[in-house]
Amino acid sequence: MEAVDYSPICADNFGLTVYEIRNRPSAVFQIIGFTTQIYVTVVRGLPYCCYVYVYDSAGNLLGSGHVNEAGVAEIMLTNPSVVNAIISVSCNGYTYNYTQPILLGGDIYELYYWFEGPVLAAYTDILNTSFTGWLRVHSVSCSGSIYYIGVWLVNQTSTSTRVNITQVDAHLLVHPEETSLLVFTPGSTGWAGNVALRAELYYRAHCTLQVSFYFNYTSAAVGELRATLYIESG
Repeated sequence: MEAVDYSPICADNFGLTVYEIRNRPSAVFQIIGFTTQIYVTVVRGLPYCCYVYVYDSAGNLLGSGHVNEAGVAEIMLTNPSVVNAIISVSCNGYTYNYTQPILLGGDIYELYYWFEGPVLAAYTDILNTSFTGWLRVHSVSCSGSIYYIGVWLVNQTSTSTRVNITQVDAHLLVHPEETSLLVFTPGSTGWAGNVALRAELYYRAHCTLQVSFYFNYTSAAVGELRATLYIESG
């Protein structure tokens, strides 16, 4: 989106952004329940055809399972109680290893996938003038389940507070709607700062965020750059 006329801020890569969290070795296991089968561990939320292996701390294989079309793997264990078990997931050339301090047969795990890093950048042609910026999330819509989404601003040395998005039942909660103010002092390349994102999504979830980066020079009115963020997992 083009900046308004009085703004020295350039849109750069503000605009349509698609970010996929897909088959990456970055996931978190969480226990969501248990069964009465003390020698079976269940893992949910993986792509079809992945493999799950469970090892003890010495590297001995205790069981393995293939992910079915529902995204579920059942692993028959040779030991129903393991300390510092290693859960290894292999998907499409990626391998992710996760250490579980205590793994019990019957536990049911679900995975969420995460990404954290810069997704948008702001540049300016005025290199010697600082300005104040803040970020607002206007709306969020998600298909599927999320664990957490956070967006915030980053300059050369500091970060703003985050806008935090969580899900309770089917409801998305956004708090607060805006970040704190952050002072930007452009460098020699004109780069002023980034919008950073942390996304923790369950398998096959996708979300759309409508955000605005506001900026204010003491001698000018407030300017705005809008962006749409698409995030997908699985």
